[in-house]
Amino acid sequence: MKLGVLILCHNNEKEIQEQLIIKNFANLNNLEICLVNNHSSDSTYEKLSDIQEYCKNIYLININKHKSEQAALRAGSRYMFNQSEAVTLGYIPNMDKLSLYQLLKGLAQNMEDILAFLQQIERVSSTRVTKCQEIFEIPLELLDSRSNSQSV
Repeated sequence: MKLGVLILCHNNEKEIQEQLIIKNFANLNNLEICLVNNHSSDSTYEKLSDIQEYCKNIYLININKHKSEQAALRAGSRYMFNQSEAVTLGYIPNMDKLSLYQLLKGLAQNMEDILAFLQQIERVSSTRVTKCQEIFEIPLELLDSRSNSQSV
């Protein structure tokens, strides 16, 4: 199953290590990432643009006027619905606690846990969660690679 993930970014230039991300995530399997730049006033967009240029499964949306989290998620969801092959769509609301590299590493290493979390949501809600119906928030605890010693 291919998973799509929206990551909201706003003035996060210090949390973005372009070369490290390009080196390790140029060819993601079963994972498509949409980076949503929500009107950053620093060089966040430029760094994300460099990453998107070299990473085939990473998409970038630039929002020119700062929007609410929900509006930014809607923009990313619409884009992924039209451009992505992902079956299910999750999101990470911000990069306050982990860098972009740590988020991507956590996503890549913990796909099974994330998909199990999704199945748990489906059981509780008794509906199948798909990108056509809704998106789900991915808890940062599932991504924090500091508690996971595996390497990419």
